[in-house]
Amino acid sequence: MSLPMARSRIGTSLLIIAINSGLALAPRLGQGGIDWAVTVPFAVSTVAGTLAGSRLANRLPARAMLRWFAGLLVAVAVYTAIRSVMALG
Repeated sequence: MSLPMARSRIGTSLLIIAINSGLALAPRLGQGGIDWAVTVPFAVSTVAGTLAGSRLANRLPARAMLRWFAGLLVAVAVYTAIRSVMALG
């Protein structure tokens, strides 16, 4: 897969995540079930991480970033699998 195509797929994936998040948030806004003490710091750290990540992304080779991202995904998958197996027992 070419790097421009990989970036396009990552961007599309992030857009889908944003849409799903918005759709999940909308019903809760009217119910008052949002813990703003958790939500606001999380949102602020997300924006800060996005800005820092975009600056860093311009300085690192695209292939290296894709490898690190793939490694992170594998690590999260393994962690999730272990927690799920432990919860079954």
